[in-house]
Amino acid sequence: METLCCLLLVFMLHLSWSSSSSVPPPSSHLCLPDQRAALLQFKDSISIDCRSDSDYPRTEYWNKSIDCCSWEGVNCDKLTGLVIGIDLSHSCLYGSLSVNTSLFHLHSLQWLDLSSNELHGSLLDNTSSSLFHFHGLQ
Repeated sequence: METLCCLLLVFMLHLSWSSSSSVPPPSSHLCLPDQRAALLQFKDSISIDCRSDSDYPRTEYWNKSIDCCSWEGVNCDKLTGLVIGIDLSHSCLYGSLSVNTSLFHLHSLQWLDLSSNELHGSLLDNTSSSLFHFHGLQ
């Protein structure tokens, strides 16, 4: 009897999922072209300089032929493909962050970790900084 109930439950789940036409099939390429371009522009604007064995250059394998949602350190919304999180802590990043960095083109960004790198700049010098346009940043 228990086996019959399990089989009936599996059958009902299968029917409900196969009859649902409103749910799109999962996409294997979520990354939006403008999101990928902003990330690659950021990568090109900084240098990689590993000074510690505990650091790892996460941006090393970022390239346009791979879905940016699968890049190390990048998290995307699974439905929209928008970049919502970036963790590049301890990534050997060296250089200057300016108020017009391409990361500010990622308007859906909710979290950004650039800690333990050799980045410098003055993002907070004035209230017109693009940093204040991230309404979802936590």
